[in-house]
Amino acid sequence: MILLVILAFFIGCGETQKSNTTTSPSTQTTPSTQLASSGVSAQYFGMHVHDPKNWPSLSFGATRLWDAGVTWPSLEPTRGQWNFSRLDNFVSLSEQTHVSVLMTLGFSPQWASARPNESCPYGPGEAAEPLDIQDWRDFVQTVATRYKGRIHEYDIWNEPSDPNFFTGTPAKMVELAGEAYKILKQVDPTITVVTPGPPGDTGKAWLDTYLSLGGGNYADVIGYHFYVNPDPPESIAYMVSDVQAILKKYGQAGKPLWNTETGWHWPASFTPEQESAYLARSYLLSWGIGVSRFYWYAWDDHDWATLQLTNADGSTRPSAQTFAVVTGWMLNSDVSKCSSDAGGTWICNLSQGTVTSHVVWNQNGTSTFSIPQGWNPTLMIDDAGQRTTLSPGVAVLQISPAPAWLGTGS
Repeated sequence: MILLVILAFFIGCGETQKSNTTTSPSTQTTPSTQLASSGVSAQYFGMHVHDPKNWPSLSFGATRLWDAGVTWPSLEPTRGQWNFSRLDNFVSLSEQTHVSVLMTLGFSPQWASARPNESCPYGPGEAAEPLDIQDWRDFVQTVATRYKGRIHEYDIWNEPSDPNFFTGTPAKMVELAGEAYKILKQVDPTITVVTPGPPGDTGKAWLDTYLSLGGGNYADVIGYHFYVNPDPPESIAYMVSDVQAILKKYGQAGKPLWNTETGWHWPASFTPEQESAYLARSYLLSWGIGVSRFYWYAWDDHDWATLQLTNADGSTRPSAQTFAVVTGWMLNSDVSKCSSDAGGTWICNLSQGTVTSHVVWNQNGTSTFSIPQGWNPTLMIDDAGQRTTLSPGVAVLQISPAPAWLGTGS
């Protein structure tokens, strides 16, 4: 693939302004403010990658292995016959690039399936639970032991509220989670176990039932797939609020909440500018409302996902540049909950020590933005990384659905 050499610590950009600004392309990509040692971590910026040959050239902190050819049926297609070459490749790449791996355990090989002839888009019987719980135990034990010290995070199953992925009951999933949790912690007590993540609005009822049956007892982290397709990213805030209410109901609100999969898909379609804006707004909004990990779906999906970061030939799209730019804005910053007004203008405040910057956009379109007193920005950076020097005392800017960073720097 054509590589895009971008470091997550780097940002560069600018949006042409009127007479009160001067614009120039930038060869450097960070505001002059140095990064602090606290705030948003690199692991917040998660990414799904389907094929290790397409490993991203830009910096990211975490990957979730789903649709990556490393489920149980791929690892043990026949009882006792294992093939770890692809998973080994993913883990090695992750170690080389300092990326944490979230391994999704789910799916049953046909030979182990409780309903081996049941239809499943991935393969007959794969969406069913295993017939013999001992086969599940053996699988979890084998994987956890082989990758002890290398894979530190495990996700029990993918989207169990959807019969395309799981046809068992919530109670059966609690049983699978309990067995996996016990084994994983025995192999390595430092392993982080994540609940299976149901998707979208339809997943909330499943999560409620799962937690009511004690599923929260077998997890260190709550996973959810905050898909709001075809709605804009701002809708994620409402879904997160609903999920948090369910967690509070069952005493799970103190656990980290991870968005273990989100993107946009058919039938929604986007221009390159919309792709970049949606991606940027998703990451910016989610941290402040309590999401501490966000795995984008997906770096190299060109079939189901319609908001894409790469082209079919492997070349990167503008949204990949935006991923790097937004990472640079947020990394090691304390990001407050973003706020909006009735006109659709959003403001996110970022701080590093005593230095504060701001990101603004209007989800509805181009709008005039009056800069609040005390901001006194001297630099604007757009979501493509272009930098615009602002004249002293500038009070009004034109903003758009594409987030723009406002702060000081050169």
